[in-house]
Amino acid sequence: MSTLSRIFFLLLGAILALLAGLLLPGLNPEQSLMAGLFTLALVYWISEPIPLYVTGILVAFLEALLLGALAEPLGLEARNYRIFLAPFSSPVVVLLFGGFVMARVFSKHNLDLELARVVLGRMGNRPSVLLLAFMLLTAVMSMWMSNTATTAIMVAAILPLVRRMPEGSNLPKAFLLAIPFAANVGGIATPVGTPPNAIALGLLSENGFSLSFFAWMTAAFPLMLLLLILIYFLLRLFFPVGSMELDLGIPEGPRTAHRGLIYTVFLLTVLLWVTDGIHGIPASLIALLPVLLFSASGLLHKKELRDLGWDILFLVGGGIALGTGIRETGLADVLLSSLLPSSIPPMVLALVLTSTIALLATFISNSAAANLMLPLVFTLAGAAPVELMVMVTICASLGMALPVSTPPNAIAFGSDLLRVRDMAKVGVLVTVLSVALTLLAGRILFPLLPFLERGTH
Repeated sequence: MSTLSRIFFLLLGAILALLAGLLLPGLNPEQSLMAGLFTLALVYWISEPIPLYVTGILVAFLEALLLGALAEPLGLEARNYRIFLAPFSSPVVVLLFGGFVMARVFSKHNLDLELARVVLGRMGNRPSVLLLAFMLLTAVMSMWMSNTATTAIMVAAILPLVRRMPEGSNLPKAFLLAIPFAANVGGIATPVGTPPNAIALGLLSENGFSLSFFAWMTAAFPLMLLLLILIYFLLRLFFPVGSMELDLGIPEGPRTAHRGLIYTVFLLTVLLWVTDGIHGIPASLIALLPVLLFSASGLLHKKELRDLGWDILFLVGGGIALGTGIRETGLADVLLSSLLPSSIPPMVLALVLTSTIALLATFISNSAAANLMLPLVFTLAGAAPVELMVMVTICASLGMALPVSTPPNAIAFGSDLLRVRDMAKVGVLVTVLSVALTLLAGRILFPLLPFLERGTH
């Protein structure tokens, strides 16, 4: 973005925020201020004149300043400024931090490539089987590490092969679409898989609902598998892969002497995460285990610590802070009561919200879409918000029709072997059918999981 465009959107956001605060009817002063801040975040997260995480910090800073420290001089109801800064150190942010550390050490020691080589090397040479294997491995890796990093690894592994394909073959397009789509879907399966999951858990926790790691996976993992199967058959339909034999030749990185320790810590952490409902140790505390063990053993140095996704952590914290401001001022109650009928059927509401966030996430990052919508979704959900929040959060990861929709899509498109219409014709159908399948799961599967539906106060 040029400097002139950046200045334009910065000014546009400020002007629209001012207009929203002044012109929206029926709001008290605190709600008017919060409406302006929400509008500012909306414009900045969509247009990105400043980095996404900077907008998150800006929102939290302005909330703490104007609704906290300077509220009384401004004639507003004062609140403790700490409630707007607390989200940056919330248990959800700590949970993501631990996940980032584990993924960084795994990647640093080439265990991601080792896993790809070992798993895919046992799948034979048939394209249809290898396509499914690539998707499953990509999705599983994306459950625990950044889907961007996972896509970069898997695309790098497949590119030497697809560049040797005969001209006109469908295989390059099938594989290069399968990897980002599987990475996008894989992230929904765990709370650490993608930032929107953490944002949703943070908002639920801030409002007194505790959702365990295992409870999330019980709902999201089966749905992830169904979505992968759907994507697999859609890719086979649009890009028939034939029956020619393939030789993968995945590169072998240097082997580390610490692989046993890394695998042990990884498996122990995952085991503790998925059994948190049994032993009662919060997932955020478990997330510190790999941080402690890897740091103490010298496998994680200061350099790797500096290179973690701090921008994502600040973005998640800013999103939770935005939700805190909306809740504290009662803004969502006022706006939604005036915009939506009070008797809207639950399934219609779920359809509107899941479709809206999937459409929004097609054009902006899923993290930004989640930050904007989830605070409103929580207010709309009423007394039992967990089920609706999980459905809408999952759909934030399903907008994948364009190269700009997600970083994995952009990485695959950067191979120069795909056209926009290749991605769009499959991606649009994937998004629509995936949202429908998520709604169906919410109707059939989620009610069978009472601990998911009600959460715990």
